Amino acid sequence: IAPVLTKYCAGCHNDQEAEHGFSVSNHAKLMRGSKDGAVIDQSDLSKSKLLGLIDGSVEPKMPPDEEPQ
Repeated sequence: IAPVLTKYCAGCHNDQEAEHGFSVSNHAKLMRGSKDGAVIDQSDLSKSKLLGLIDGSVEPKMPPDEEPQ
């Protein structure tokens, strides 16, 4: 998963920028989530907000349409 997060997410969600308080720069920060809380549901990964953001079922869809998908 790290290569996917690096390629598609880390441009905006890194230690320097961390849009919406979310960084994928390491495991601890990924698991902490964003200003709104966790994005990964460890008890049921299929219910993770991160998956909804990626598949567009949760707004805002990530990555944004103008970025590589």
